[in-house]
Order: sequence, then structure tokens, then C-alpha cells
Amino acid sequence: MPSKTNILKAQLRQKIRLKLQRLTAVQKKNKSLKINRKLCRHRAFKTAVKILFYAALPSEADLKESIRAALKQGRQVYLPSIKPKTHQLEVFRIKNLHKDLRPGPFSIMEPKRYRSRRANAAELDLVIVPGLGFTRLGRRLGRGAGYYDRFLARAHRVKKMGVAYREQICAKIPAAAHDVQMDEIITD
Repeated sequence: MPSKTNILKAQLRQKIRLKLQRLTAVQKKNKSLKINRKLCRHRAFKTAVKILFYAALPSEADLKESIRAALKQGRQVYLPSIKPKTHQLEVFRIKNLHKDLRPGPFSIMEPKRYRSRRANAAELDLVIVPGLGFTRLGRRLGRGAGYYDRFLARAHRVKKMGVAYREQICAKIPAAAHDVQMDEIITD
């Protein structure tokens, strides 16, 4: 039987998904550009050497501009991959946004393992995290599988930055003991 927290999270996920469905492609593109600008100007981004980004789903802020900027500046750019069988999140370095990626199990672009160097959570400087919802104080509502929470639990001293559209910001999000809080949220 699902816990009260899980029921509340499921209800909140549905509300946020409905908000995201109302956004047009043009609105998402403009919002993503604003988020990329803010991210590239942020002190944590400017000082980080090893940055974990994500490859966006259609409903998420697209960070390709920030990824290109980081690659151009000589930063070490990492993207996540879901490990087959164990369903654990692993991260691999990419050097080229087009050549080093392939579609993953959920049609999300992920690094080609044979072309990439794997990293562990603790060696990263900055982790940019997607989510369905966030509070301004850093609570995160993921999609429910726990991939990022399990990964981030091993990233104790790493700066954790949530990225989302304004429509994804919530007054409060129910939390369980395993939910990892973000240090900061960037939105349009």
C-alpha cells in the first residue's frame, strides 16, 4: 500500500504535468534560453571543472546551450546513463554533444559507454538536476524512480542545482527521508 507521501507526490506530479502540457514549444524554447543564460552566468557554473548535465526530455528545460558553452570553455562535461539491469544512474564524460550520445532506454540521449570515461558522484563539482517540481528552498519532486536521489546520496560535497520552468515551482513538496535536497534552483 502506498504511503501518504507517495500518494501526495503522485497527485502533485499529475498537476505539474498538466501545467507543462499547456506550454507551447516556443514558450519552452524561450524559457530554456533564459535558464541557460542564468546558468552560464552563475558563479558555481563559472568555477566548476566537472559538471554533470542532463539530456532533456520534451517537457524539461533544454540545456544544450550551457553544455556547448562548458565544452567550449574546456570544462569536463558529464551526462547520465541508466545502467542496464541494476537501473542505477551512472555518469560518463562527453567531449562532443553529437558524436558521443545515443538514445537510451527511455529515448533520452545518453553517453556512448565505449567512448566515455565514467565518473563517480563525489568527483563532480556541480550537478545540474532535472525534476518535475521544486520548491524555492530546494526540495525536489522527481519522476518517481529515485535514480537521482540514489546517485546524489553519494555526492556529499557536490553543489546540487535544480533547473526548472517557473511553472514547476511549488509552494511545498512532500518529502521522504531518502529525498535529496538541492542547494539552489535556477528558473526562467
